[in-house]
Amino acid sequence: MRELILIRHAKSGWEHPHLNDFDRPLDDRGLRDAPKMAKRFGPRWDAPDLLISSPAIRAYQTSQFFREEWNLPWERYLLQDAIYEATPETLLAVLQQFDDQAQRIALVGHNPGISSLLHLLSGEDKELKTTCIARLTTSQKSFAVGECEFVDHHSPQMY
Repeated sequence: MRELILIRHAKSGWEHPHLNDFDRPLDDRGLRDAPKMAKRFGPRWDAPDLLISSPAIRAYQTSQFFREEWNLPWERYLLQDAIYEATPETLLAVLQQFDDQAQRIALVGHNPGISSLLHLLSGEDKELKTTCIARLTTSQKSFAVGECEFVDHHSPQMY
């Protein structure tokens, strides 16, 4: 059984007007929510074989909290430029690159792509708000359109 953990980056701010979108860091709420969610689920779920993140600062920061809680070595962590501003089809193509290498993948990304990927794979129509997590499984060899089962969804406001 393959598993996919979709994580939307934590809340970022606009208080640094000189920064472009890519370079925006987490704001106070994001710096509170990301470690909270990582601490809650890191110990409860098996670590992924691979953690893939957008290189945008807010996604990178979010992914580091999860990487540390899962105690993932750096060789199981990847930054993928294609995730930033990606369509759901692009995100799916990123995942499919690792079909032979990883059964469990965690992906840290952005909306609207990550919420659209959830819908594309499972038919589940949920918007992943900041620091929300959704888990999917599939019995297929590859993550594919309509072939995943929605397992659960978690947000910081739930805890």
